Amino acid sequence: MSASAQPPRRHAVAIVHVTIVDVASGARLPDQTVVVRGDRIAAVGPAARTRVPAGATRVDATGRFLIPGLWDMHTHTGAIADVQFPLHLANGVTGIRDLHLGVGDAARRSVRLRDEVASGRRLGPRMMVGVNLTGGDDERPTLIRALSPARGRVIVDSVARIGVDLVKVLSLVDRDVYFAIVDEARQRGLPVEGHVPIGVSAAEASDAGQRTIEHVVEGNLTSGCSAADSTFRAEWLAATRLPRNGARRERVLANFVASARAYDEGSCRDLAHKLARNGTAITPTLTVEHLGFEIGAAPAFADSTRPYAPARWWKWFDDARAAPATHDTTAWRALLRRDMAIVALMRREGVTVLVGTDLGTEGFPAAGFAYHEELRLLVQAGLTPLEALRAATLDAARVLHVRTGEVKIDRLADLVLLDADPTIDIDNASRVRGVVAAGRWLDRSALDALLRGVRARIAEIDRASVARP
Repeated sequence: MSASAQPPRRHAVAIVHVTIVDVASGARLPDQTVVVRGDRIAAVGPAARTRVPAGATRVDATGRFLIPGLWDMHTHTGAIADVQFPLHLANGVTGIRDLHLGVGDAARRSVRLRDEVASGRRLGPRMMVGVNLTGGDDERPTLIRALSPARGRVIVDSVARIGVDLVKVLSLVDRDVYFAIVDEARQRGLPVEGHVPIGVSAAEASDAGQRTIEHVVEGNLTSGCSAADSTFRAEWLAATRLPRNGARRERVLANFVASARAYDEGSCRDLAHKLARNGTAITPTLTVEHLGFEIGAAPAFADSTRPYAPARWWKWFDDARAAPATHDTTAWRALLRRDMAIVALMRREGVTVLVGTDLGTEGFPAAGFAYHEELRLLVQAGLTPLEALRAATLDAARVLHVRTGEVKIDRLADLVLLDADPTIDIDNASRVRGVVAAGRWLDRSALDALLRGVRARIAEIDRASVARP
């Protein structure tokens, strides 16, 4: 099955003699049958008492475990969905929050992809899509610059008309522009998610109603967990007024490290309590921090997935990894450890933690595969395997207000069949035997065919790149 193949038709599917993992309670329900009709779960119950419809595809899942489909809550699909969609599905990721939208055709393309998947015309993960709003001297062509409160309101109005699901703000949005964006988005019924702008504290963003905070450092969580939040954010803001060069980057990194060293547990608990009280979720994206700042050998998953990303992406990655470090890597590793500790504390204090990779754009390959690295890092940070699994499924569904996240009657039929119990070892979540994506059953052979199609597509992209003058 190629990456762009016509989606298989929906037939009734019965997964029999399976152990269902209840991600809410942690209970494991043995010898169950789950029946899927169309894009919904039609029946769930003990195998001995649950009827399998005539003509249904029958999947004997003896000894295997069924979980809800996984959500990657921070992805960047870009222009090669035919590569990234199969990688997500092959890894059990049946839903994504896509945050790569920019202007014009790029925005409309992602909305169209979302709608094609939702209608069954394209095989891929369920999508929520959002725009990126930036400010300052950030002139990347994939982003929309909001340089005044009035302009911010106009942009929100225009993207709402395109049909996006959310608005994402980035760090360089000015404080007054941010609050105008939040207010306009509220009037348009659009949630605001993303970084927390430098001039705004994480506590203020939460009080303003920002639904999710992306990243630990750029979400102002690291500085917010110090006793000098405003001081560190003021230094970061001053650094952004320097020319875009190595000196600016080093000053920003030094400030991040300093904020981590100034960690204050009482301040962090106060911030966590506010986020929990306001229902503000966090998406730490620990994987991209480990990959993105030349801190040494990349995780093993990265090199093992070379056939699944274009050579030009790997050149960026390899060049960055091979370049001499321009900053104190020991201090940076300490920052990452502190960020992981902040995530664990926030989870203990009742903050909803989501699973997102921030991967998929140039320089950060391995869409889908990286998701399981993010789960591992969350467990290393201090979440239990069950907490990480709940973050990946039920908590994501609740934040997004979609009917996935549980193996229950009338939920959307996004499911993953695993060879081993993920509540014992989170690595077992990567042992995917089959996937139900919007009611369509993809067994291991179908998933392997998707991967072969991606490898072929990548080879085609690489050949075209070499041939280009």
